[in-house]
Amino acid sequence: MRGAPEAPLSAHPSYRAAMRLSRRRLNRTLLRRQHLLARTDTSVAELAGHLVGLQAPENLPPYLSLHARLASFDPEDVTRGLEERSLVRLLTMRGTIHLLPAADARPLRAWTQARMEQELRSSQNVRGATDVDREAFDAALRSALADGPLTQKALGQRLAETFVDRPATALGQVARLTAPLVQVPPRGCWKQTGGVSTSTPTRGWAARPRTPTYPRSCGATCAPSARRRPPT
Repeated sequence: MRGAPEAPLSAHPSYRAAMRLSRRRLNRTLLRRQHLLARTDTSVAELAGHLVGLQAPENLPPYLSLHARLASFDPEDVTRGLEERSLVRLLTMRGTIHLLPAADARPLRAWTQARMEQELRSSQNVRGATDVDREAFDAALRSALADGPLTQKALGQRLAETFVDRPATALGQVARLTAPLVQVPPRGCWKQTGGVSTSTPTRGWAARPRTPTYPRSCGATCAPSARRRPPT
């Protein structure tokens, strides 16, 4: 005769006690995962991939984040990565520009596109252009960028030549939300200035994508700000 089934291991009091995590331990686990307890010897691109991108709404923030995490950081490594196209500045999580490995750019943008579509339906910035025919708009966007990158303002004006009854500014915002538009150098380069010019990864700017597995949380986008500035 069989006895009563044994309780699962997870129900044992000693197991529950061993698995109990304090808030401090959870916080330090997050900091360790994000390389904020000890610096790492990895490359800029590898770290950006590990953290699922670095927030880069302006030029300086990703440099601060990298300097706080890398044992040996040369800001020019970011510049070289952007110029050689191994790194990309792209609108992704939270509707914010992030610094990403080029191989992650297209799959990550596709992964976050639902959020862009939500903004497209609700944002005041696209009023007057939300109902454009998407197929015709995509064709006009490809044509507008066929000769090279454009600033956001110039892109909107070029699109308005096709959609003459739509506001140019709103058309530029629709392009920003519906297409993976890369901010090209010198934007984002160390100690350089330049307008926000755009191109598309699907036209060959970004490297061949891999198929990453992204966590439910946004990794580095939630990381504390770095306190140290990069070397000058």
